[in-house]
Amino acid sequence: MRKPTPSRAPVRPLKRAPATLTREIAAPELVGTRTVWHDSYAAGLTPARLARILRAAMEGDTHEYLVLAGEIERLELHYRAQLGTRKLQVKSLQIMVEAATDDPADVQRADAVRNLVARPGTRRMIGHLLDGLARGYSVVELVWDTTGAPWMPRFEWRDPTFFHLDRVTGQEIRLRDGTPDGAPLPPHKFLIHVPDLITGLPIAGGLAMLGVWAFMFKSFSLQDWAAFGEIYGMPIRLGRFDQAHSPEDRAILRQAVTMIGRQAAAILPRDMDIQFIDAAKGAVGPDVFQRLAEYWDAQVSKVILGQTMTADDGSSLAQARVHNEVRLDILEADAGDISETLQRDLVAPFIDLNFGRPNHGLYPTIRLLVPDMDDTRQWVGMVCDLVDRGMTVGMSTVRDKLGLPDPDPDEALLHPPGAALGPAPAPGDEDGLPVGQATARATARQSADDPDPIDDLRDDLLDDWEPAMAPVVDPLVEALRGASSFEEALALLPQVADRMDLSALVDALTTATAAGRAVGVLEAQDRGDGGDGDG
Repeated sequence: MRKPTPSRAPVRPLKRAPATLTREIAAPELVGTRTVWHDSYAAGLTPARLARILRAAMEGDTHEYLVLAGEIERLELHYRAQLGTRKLQVKSLQIMVEAATDDPADVQRADAVRNLVARPGTRRMIGHLLDGLARGYSVVELVWDTTGAPWMPRFEWRDPTFFHLDRVTGQEIRLRDGTPDGAPLPPHKFLIHVPDLITGLPIAGGLAMLGVWAFMFKSFSLQDWAAFGEIYGMPIRLGRFDQAHSPEDRAILRQAVTMIGRQAAAILPRDMDIQFIDAAKGAVGPDVFQRLAEYWDAQVSKVILGQTMTADDGSSLAQARVHNEVRLDILEADAGDISETLQRDLVAPFIDLNFGRPNHGLYPTIRLLVPDMDDTRQWVGMVCDLVDRGMTVGMSTVRDKLGLPDPDPDEALLHPPGAALGPAPAPGDEDGLPVGQATARATARQSADDPDPIDDLRDDLLDDWEPAMAPVVDPLVEALRGASSFEEALALLPQVADRMDLSALVDALTTATAAGRAVGVLEAQDRGDGGDGDG
């Protein structure tokens, strides 16, 4: 955290709420420009029609495109699954709030923001904001409850078709009200999330701008596949007639061919015949349609998740881990975008309305924490090494990095094993070294001047382990080498046990036990706590 900032005269919060704060500005209407009931544009979609919709969207008429973007998310299975995966990853992240400084006033503001985001509906609101990934932008209206203290907002999702982009810059989100330019959005009333996917118009950055093409072409493949599946494997029925047959006879033959296809039975004159041709032996099979559908699914996975390994057909654990890193980059970017939106459109208005604008201009910081255990362990290890070398690090800095709140004064605290429960100082040694260096140097001196007898005994015993184990292991190895199967090896085990010589191993273990007990007795006598040899 930052150092405490000198406080000046606080700015007074609002005493009376403007009317716009408590009423809904962008509520849906039964009829008019803001209705939730739309025509379908996905049914019968063609390249020409889709091109017209996208061209109109890039020229400012976004209604049909936004409706179509919502339709494909509801209708296309793979697109919905991949987009849902990306959204759920962000929604599941922990929400962290940090005070601007250690000043009590800033800590109070941070606590109020923590209570705000801990209320029910926050996760759902984040999910609504993530709708901007597909459509380019998303809007949530804040309806403030000013009857209590502090003032709290209610989150109301608004259909993106209720808004459009201004005609000059194409960047400002404006409310549709029947006028060509729309109405500007009042302050402190809307959360507007525009994901930073590409540079340019917000409407052009939505993932649906590419997803609609994949949806259309995959739909063509599935339709052809379904039609092919109705006749694949069924023989082609050819009715033969000659020029002497009348039109009535030909009609009878056509009806007979049709009846065979539907009811496997028909009648026809004796001088007419029907020939069956096996269609299943053709060169084109159903896999061509499957490959087309899988191709478009793979493209959708690349656009949404940045890869296909963990989404579709991962071939190895190592490759899946590498591709998971790519997904982590996307998750961090999405979390950063959402954090900036919440900071700008939720935290700042909440503080301004309830506490007044801070004099130093610093607000509590809100962020969605992306866990990375490997990075956290490395960071903690680096900090511990630096502290052992004499660097001083603030405890609040470490807690903020790990996402740990400051403990309450009466809260039970965790301590290292054997550490004192009080905040006793940790002095250095006689040379004035920090405690970490002093401890390390003392340990090194003890190791150099007074070697551990247990370690010496262990080293001596390990030097002679091969002669003691050879009479036990060699018969087993010889038997296993001669066995041709697992069952044969099991059958040889009783014979191997008879050939094992355990005498050398027993002698070595007996000697080690006696030596170890003697070392223990001597160390106990040196400490003055007895040495009678018991235990």
